Amino acid sequence: MESLQSIEKAFRIIQASVASSGLPVLSLARSPRPSLRELARSADYHHETLRRRLVYLGKREKDIQATLCACFSEEPLLCLMDPTYLRESEERVIVFAVPDKLSGKAIPIAWDYQDWERMRENPPLSRNLMVEGSVRRLRNTMGHGFTLVADREFDSRRFRAKLRKMGIGYVLRLRTNASPAETGENELVYQEEGYQESWRLIARKEDNPVKAYKKRMRIEGLFRDIKGLLGMRELLRKIRDPLVRRGLVVLIILAWLMRLLQGLYAMVKGLLSPNDPLLKSFRRREISVINLALSLEIRELSRLRSPCAIWDYKESEAASSICGGVKCAR
Repeated sequence: MESLQSIEKAFRIIQASVASSGLPVLSLARSPRPSLRELARSADYHHETLRRRLVYLGKREKDIQATLCACFSEEPLLCLMDPTYLRESEERVIVFAVPDKLSGKAIPIAWDYQDWERMRENPPLSRNLMVEGSVRRLRNTMGHGFTLVADREFDSRRFRAKLRKMGIGYVLRLRTNASPAETGENELVYQEEGYQESWRLIARKEDNPVKAYKKRMRIEGLFRDIKGLLGMRELLRKIRDPLVRRGLVVLIILAWLMRLLQGLYAMVKGLLSPNDPLLKSFRRREISVINLALSLEIRELSRLRSPCAIWDYKESEAASSICGGVKCAR
């Protein structure tokens, strides 16, 4: 996502989703909240109203993902897949993301909230079947194949066969006892500097599997941001309703995307001076594009002494609202 048009297109999609949900994404994007009640209080919402809106947002999850996937439907896609665990090994979110060259981040385009209690209630359902179902839904949403990059947690002979059947290329790290490569697969061993254990990779329809697998590490930064910076772990700790939990996961991902797009817009549009300390810190990799956007907003709030106007909910004013806010921050 290097062009201004693609950034603005993605922003309008997120903005429309936020506007229709009526949820306090801005409040969450500014600072983490220790509980759902505190999040509701920060946006002047009643607690039960917030819960109902989260349930509604969770039901729109597939529509939001389909719209995000549409932003990348015409590009040769490298899709990173990795899980983040929310309640030890009982609950996780599998995230599918695309690597972004400009920000160095992984941009989520789809995700699947999985609770093992549901699996116990449906005995034929297994973890492997849930993963296969997630990939199949993404394939159907995209409308074309892509190259899937995943860790050895997802390596199995059956899974690779399913990917081939769906027309999906892949780069997977193999387990120690993995079965050998089959026809059409390339296997290699690579020793990355700083790692004690070598990478045993298997690839199909990918010319540079090592470079592709290295990009998988970017998704760890996404998990670090949504768990720490946006406080997902703390917010989910006291919520038991699976429908509310699902909606909250969507809300947090939308808040993260809004922050990312704000920082990307500022850099691509050239709204920051080359001598700006924030831009220099970003180029020295002292701060990420997420922290760059947060610092811009803090700078604006301290100068204007007024509620942040960087983000408004009028889709037609999407570009001007970002531009105006970042210019004020300067």
